Amino acid sequence: MASEFLSVAAFLSLFWGLLFSLNFFIKRSNLRTKYERFLAIFGITVALGHVKIFTTSLNRFFARCSKCCPRWQRKWFCVGAIFGLVAMVSSVVILILSLWNTFTIERDKKQQEPHQKLTMVVPGLNLPSSQIVYMVLALLLSAVLHEAGHAVCAIGEGVKLNGFGLFLMLVYPGAFVDLDTESLLNKQPVQQLRIYCAGVWHNFVILAITYMLMTYLPAILSPLYISGQGVMVRNVDPNSPLYSPVSFPVGTVVTDINRCPVTDSVSFWSCIHSVYSEDPNGFCVDLSVIEDTKRPEQMVKYADTTVPVECCSPDNTGDLCFHFDTPTWSMSAEELIFSPPEKRHKNNFRCLNARKVVENPECTDNRDCYLFYGEYSRCLLPSQANQSRLLRVSHSEGDELLYIGDMFVFSYALALGNFVPVLPMLPQTLPDMILNLLNYLSSFSAALALLNAVPCYTLDGQWIFSAMMEFIAIVFKIDPSDKESIKVVVLSFGTLLLVANVCVAFNNSILHLGG
Repeated sequence: MASEFLSVAAFLSLFWGLLFSLNFFIKRSNLRTKYERFLAIFGITVALGHVKIFTTSLNRFFARCSKCCPRWQRKWFCVGAIFGLVAMVSSVVILILSLWNTFTIERDKKQQEPHQKLTMVVPGLNLPSSQIVYMVLALLLSAVLHEAGHAVCAIGEGVKLNGFGLFLMLVYPGAFVDLDTESLLNKQPVQQLRIYCAGVWHNFVILAITYMLMTYLPAILSPLYISGQGVMVRNVDPNSPLYSPVSFPVGTVVTDINRCPVTDSVSFWSCIHSVYSEDPNGFCVDLSVIEDTKRPEQMVKYADTTVPVECCSPDNTGDLCFHFDTPTWSMSAEELIFSPPEKRHKNNFRCLNARKVVENPECTDNRDCYLFYGEYSRCLLPSQANQSRLLRVSHSEGDELLYIGDMFVFSYALALGNFVPVLPMLPQTLPDMILNLLNYLSSFSAALALLNAVPCYTLDGQWIFSAMMEFIAIVFKIDPSDKESIKVVVLSFGTLLLVANVCVAFNNSILHLGG
């Protein structure tokens, strides 16, 4: 990913450099007056790596929204205030656990279990450049709906809205609202809580809605798209040995791999992992077929199968190296079949046509072949010393595909989709594009809810905690100096906690780049 990150960084540097230079030179040209008037009308501010747009044109829209069902809105935002307080406590616990897990892993490198941790999304580094559009759209929607919650609730509580704005920092979009500070601070602590928690609450609602949409998307699209019956090949890497417009064209639906059912992309990767981790099955082949291949170049003998064996010529693309057990001269067929493995010799290798071999019954060792097909057959297994695997892929375009090679080259050469269009005219990628956008929207909404709920300076959490302390101070008659001391301690702790998590996430991203 390092090269992709450098490409993204170079593009962003060029884009922002050109934009900043253009802004700089226009302001020093004859067009300066008209240009600055244009920027003022649309509330545009341009800086290096940062563009901001501020407008008052949406104030009336937010005002109308605040007048719609005011009684239900008050209940809605009251629930949001309760959620915001719960989210504030939960966010602190999650960030503490994230740090704890990070340092626990550092102390115990052997521990391989996945741990919850804060991750910084960096395009080109841990986010493919092809996914940047989804990230930008999801971040923008999450931020706009977050700030819309603040705006609607504030107007409903009688707070003046000065305007609404959008910004783009490098490649990360965002939104903000400008509320009248004096009228906001004059409100009761409970009213302030409802306003401050509205953004976090709306992010949680977005998360819940997107989760439901992702869950029921197959049913929603069912009249037009089929799902749960395989994965559709949307694209094949032209440099891959799988690339074949005739035998394995785009639009092929893969239904199983080595008799492992494939219903969606999750089961596809599960089957790939299963094939990789388990010993492959063999195939019962008649001895006469094996004897026919006893040409010197096709027969190799080694002490055991741990020695790298390549008994097939590189030119034999349809052949695969197999190994099988043979008896010593003193062993009968029954002794060969039923003797322990250590008394048998796994030192015979044959280069055979893979497709003809896999047409035979499957087996795990010679016992299966002897019991069901007689003593004149042997169980041939793909040579374990090879770095390749034998994959039998059933699909919708005819006979099963026989793939001989690196299984991860196979899996990463394919771009797969979970939805199969009912009609050829329907776009193949549309459902997966929707699913991708929903996935990013849910992830970034959850992240915004988590981070904004942290009692940290400059974030919503600062004002949520301050309003909560004001309410507690009134109820329990806490001394103002004690109240302020508690605020400073908690907010300082929350700020340090968030900064520490961000630093760890940034460090992990740098290490990822170096790796």
